[in-house]
Amino acid sequence: MKLPSTNAAPTISVPRYGAWYGVAIFLANLAIVSSVAFPFMQPVVAVASAPAVVSVFVRDDCAHCGDEKVFLGAWQREDTSLTVRYYNLAESSNTVLFSAVAERYRLPQATPLTLVRDTLVSGFDTPETTGERLRAIASETSRSVLSFEEIAESRATARVDTGVAAGCSASIPCSVTQSSLYVTLPFVGTRLDVGRLSLSALAFTLGFIDGFNPCAMWVLVMFLIILSQAGSRRRMWEYAGLFIVAEATMYYFILNVWYTVWDFVALDRIV
Repeated sequence: MKLPSTNAAPTISVPRYGAWYGVAIFLANLAIVSSVAFPFMQPVVAVASAPAVVSVFVRDDCAHCGDEKVFLGAWQREDTSLTVRYYNLAESSNTVLFSAVAERYRLPQATPLTLVRDTLVSGFDTPETTGERLRAIASETSRSVLSFEEIAESRATARVDTGVAAGCSASIPCSVTQSSLYVTLPFVGTRLDVGRLSLSALAFTLGFIDGFNPCAMWVLVMFLIILSQAGSRRRMWEYAGLFIVAEATMYYFILNVWYTVWDFVALDRIV
């Protein structure tokens, strides 16, 4: 009698639908994980920043407003996306709006008053100072773009720049008729505003410029030749001293006579 072998592998019975049951469990888990992770897998859409908008309160008789207009015009030529809005106080509606903005933020009633994005800047000095500050604020793309109407009606809140710049007001006007006197130094080519120089600096500058005229050059050359033929240091000092005294005396009398005649004839009313 032959006995069955004890090394035979045991037989495992698999249910008829066992394999499909595992696939169903896997798909169910995948659906749950996908539904939970889907909101976090949305693609990030880049939001384009709004272009800078510059709004300015201006006056017709404001010299600093004119300086800022020149700066903004040059800025617009560089950046075509820049928008500039002018609010002239010659219009009553703009005057009311200007007063509302200035009172709300306790600003001086001075122009220009500039709004760049959400920042108020009072006054304007130069393109190198206030101009660069305006450019820096405009480059902050994370800030919102506001209008004077929104901040005047308290629909939005603006921040105030702490810098100090020059401005014009109704009580202290600065007329645009004020013109600077510019001169160009010969040979050097440097352009100076003599209107901002002190009396001593102005005298030195004008004397330096006047010293380069042909008449004065030939007189100095001739005088140096005479000094070289003096023969002694004592005579050189005597000739030089007499020349300086005579020239100073003649200039004094000429200028006094000129001013006296000017006042007598009242040329300031004609010229």
